[in-house]
Amino acid sequence: MENASKALLIAGAILIAILLIAIGMYIYNGSKGTFDSAVGKMSQQEKDIYNADFTPYIGDNIRGSQIRAMIDRVISSNQSNTNQPGKFIGINVNNLTNYTESAQLAAACNLCDIYSGTANAANDENNVQSATTLMNNLKSRINTSKNYQVQDTRNEGAITLLTITQTN
Repeated sequence: MENASKALLIAGAILIAILLIAIGMYIYNGSKGTFDSAVGKMSQQEKDIYNADFTPYIGDNIRGSQIRAMIDRVISSNQSNTNQPGKFIGINVNNLTNYTESAQLAAACNLCDIYSGTANAANDENNVQSATTLMNNLKSRINTSKNYQVQDTRNEGAITLLTITQTN
């Protein structure tokens, strides 16, 4: 009888150990999903931080001086994100008085597609420099006494294109 009770105690201890291991694995797997979703949220937070420089300029009745400041921010962002895929912001121009040469200027910028903006625009040093020149030219043609509308286009949550339309 004594051996049988010892065998039952050993079997019980083994069952308790297996139960504790199973509970530990369940907790680990549950917490792993939480960590994975936190990484996903962090990535979205990075996109929100990236977009935060431009969202104040999106909307109707944006003054010309604000448009010039927005273009400066786009230039700065493109220069600081050179050679980082998906972080080039293009500019599309609609209905802008005294700006008829936009097609010629866009053709001068190899692959950066400043005026039609593509999600995969190249942002190597040469194209960023070309885009900077074109955007500075555009900035000098923005009339500070006019109102503009700015719309954004996003790729996977990050702004890749800002469309400027003159409203008056």
